[in-house]
Amino acid sequence: MIQQFEIQGKKIKIETSDANVFNPHPITLLLANAIEIKPGDTVLEVGSGSGLISIVAAKLGAKQVVSTDIAEPARKMTRFNADLNGLDGQLKVVGGDLFKPVKNQKFDVIVSNPPCMPFPEGNIYLNEGMSLAVNGGEDGTIVMARLIKEANKYLEKNGCIYIPIAKWGNWKRIISQIQHSFNSKTVLKGFVKYYLAEYDENFNRHINSLERLGIVKFSDKKELRAEILIQKIKPNI
Repeated sequence: MIQQFEIQGKKIKIETSDANVFNPHPITLLLANAIEIKPGDTVLEVGSGSGLISIVAAKLGAKQVVSTDIAEPARKMTRFNADLNGLDGQLKVVGGDLFKPVKNQKFDVIVSNPPCMPFPEGNIYLNEGMSLAVNGGEDGTIVMARLIKEANKYLEKNGCIYIPIAKWGNWKRIISQIQHSFNSKTVLKGFVKYYLAEYDENFNRHINSLERLGIVKFSDKKELRAEILIQKIKPNI
């Protein structure tokens, strides 16, 4: 099934029929609406999923967009959607974990919506492939923390990074990590429901434990809605 989106005045078509690919999520849409791309920018999307953000960046005038994803179904879908949107040669898709596929390269803009859901041990979201796209470990920050630690090496001078911070994980840890090495500002906010396949007793105990520790902050406990902060961050000079 092909879905149509309008983002920053650009019409985008995305094929969403592959159950093994993480399709555009409310956080994806927040992030896509927050990024600022100048004509001629080089852009890296880490973890492309269906490719929507990369396609938006290309349509906003990026000179080159590189999309990485560790999962082959996601890479295949990003290529398909790039063709679907008429992007001929403007978008390159490569495979690997985080920044490994782009060693020794630098970009004006890096954007990523990494796995950020805190997961009870052993829980699986829909299927194993999809879990790879959303599982942020016990406090939801394992992948995000790695990304922030490594990202600076891949930025051009005066480059910036766009990431979402979800207040259903250990967001205070991420804010602290960002403040250590970067200047940051919130450019967009939204509230998003926490999606997990099983709301069983183990999961509820897990959420309650994170809340007692002050790690999780849900605006609506029944619906498990949490605030999402889209951050634009730049290295300290």
